[in-house]
Amino acid sequence: MITISITDDHIKFRTATTKLLTAAGFTIIVVTVTGQNLIHAIQSGKVPHIAIINYKTSNPDNLWVAVWIKEHYPAIKIIMTSLYDLHVPVLQLRQIGIEGLVIKSQVAPQRLVEVVREVYEGGVVYP
Repeated sequence: MITISITDDHIKFRTATTKLLTAAGFTIIVVTVTGQNLIHAIQSGKVPHIAIINYKTSNPDNLWVAVWIKEHYPAIKIIMTSLYDLHVPVLQLRQIGIEGLVIKSQVAPQRLVEVVREVYEGGVVYP
């Protein structure tokens, strides 16, 4: 059973992604609006195999969340998402050790499922 957390401030994305990945056989164990809420969930024992985290939320960005996860729970694989790729620091994401980046405005639903599987199996996926 592959467990996933979803952190995004857009309810439509959270809802659609939860439905899509659940239908594909994944288990969603945490759905949060903020990175801080994700950290609290992980600290309380809800540790996913993969964390899908929106790069930009109503907070400045969630890179600090990815850094925290990699420092405290390095086994968690991270897929960052962004609506557009204009301001995503890809080199910095790679340096942190983030395994994937998905541009929401460019990815088909089935491709998101494939990216999750690839990352789970040890792949690194960037556009």
